[in-house]
Amino acid sequence: SVEINPLIINRVNKISAKDPVINIYNHDSVKLVIDEARNFVSKSSDKYDLIYIPNTKRWGGTGVSSYALLENYLYTEEAFRTYFEHLKEDGILAMEDRTWFILRYIETVISVMKKLNIDTTNRIALIQDEPHSVVLFKKDPFTNEELNNLRNASSKLRLSAALLQESDIETFEKDAVTIEDNRPFYWNLYLLSTFINPGKMKY
Repeated sequence: SVEINPLIINRVNKISAKDPVINIYNHDSVKLVIDEARNFVSKSSDKYDLIYIPNTKRWGGTGVSSYALLENYLYTEEAFRTYFEHLKEDGILAMEDRTWFILRYIETVISVMKKLNIDTTNRIALIQDEPHSVVLFKKDPFTNEELNNLRNASSKLRLSAALLQESDIETFEKDAVTIEDNRPFYWNLYLLSTFINPGKMKY
């Protein structure tokens, strides 16, 4: 578990003082590292079964100003390339966030997969709900067993799980505005031409 802010860790420790079981950081199987997550992965010589990014954002100091200038370097093309390079061949990159953001991340990850020559067929699974969803990306295709397990587990939680089909991929690729290191603004959804033709709006 990689956490950049020690105040978060202190808060979790304080909240869980009466119920230590809920403190994931203190679990015997967890190694806690205080670092910036992308930097930690890029420096690592390890390959991972799973890289999981749960609803991670920076909101601080914006007040009532526009969210358009909020940046995040965990969700850029360059970051996703780093994550894929540190996954095992059957490893999974997973993200949980508000559904609206998940759709944005999918757009960027598809672009990265294509640039890395990773076929997108049977490799992207979306577990959708409102207001949050989870998306899973694999370098290798999902096996039938993995898909059955995914659907059964999702069904028990009353969630829907499905592989993205080719038509879905084409929709995400159309008029894509990907998130890049030199443009890390994940609220930036639309090309200028979209405002001239609002019918292009996807989300």
